[in-house]
Amino acid sequence: MLIRNPQAEASTQPAQAESTEELVKQLETQLREGSADTCIELLSTWPQLPQELRRLMLKRLLTESDVRIQQVFMNHLLPGLQEEELRLLLDQFTGEDASLRNQIIDGLSQVSEEQQKNLLLPELQKRLSEGSRDTRILTLNLITWLENPALLPAVEALLAEEEDINVCMTALEALPVLDASPELAVLDAVAERFHDEPYARFALQNIRRQLGSNPTSGPQNKEA
Repeated sequence: MLIRNPQAEASTQPAQAESTEELVKQLETQLREGSADTCIELLSTWPQLPQELRRLMLKRLLTESDVRIQQVFMNHLLPGLQEEELRLLLDQFTGEDASLRNQIIDGLSQVSEEQQKNLLLPELQKRLSEGSRDTRILTLNLITWLENPALLPAVEALLAEEEDINVCMTALEALPVLDASPELAVLDAVAERFHDEPYARFALQNIRRQLGSNPTSGPQNKEA
């Protein structure tokens, strides 16, 4: 029978710990200044990162132009996404990097239902009511991707008061995927507000048509 040698086993533990520590330091260095290829290779062996490395990864993401590493970073950030991290990501909506913005929208559209409810929805509702014009438009784009009817009241509230026609038209485009009713009262308010705008009249007609043909919209389906 093979007898375990406690001393030999104990002697391997510091080496393993040291190895892990070295790997952390190596990844930290690469996240600060390494190439995209090296970062991607190292991250493939780390399903979950320590908080300090998450901060470094997020910092690099916000200045990284390589689409590949943007995607890899987003994949690592999303599972344990935190409120502060989410705010930093959403702040990029008004930045100049369209590629990064698209990666963030695509990534956030795939978060879990629990993350949507507890983390993402409250922040999106806040940005619809308090954000700049561009922030409101890009937030509405993300809402359209999410297709979560829980956001319908926030979009209705925006449509009830929004004076910017481009923001309103973007909000209208979100209604079909949010299971809005074709009898939505706020549509009449939008029609009155922009009655002199041919573009708005056309958009409203088109949206009413879509909502009327949407099998998941309308009071009867909501009751079911």
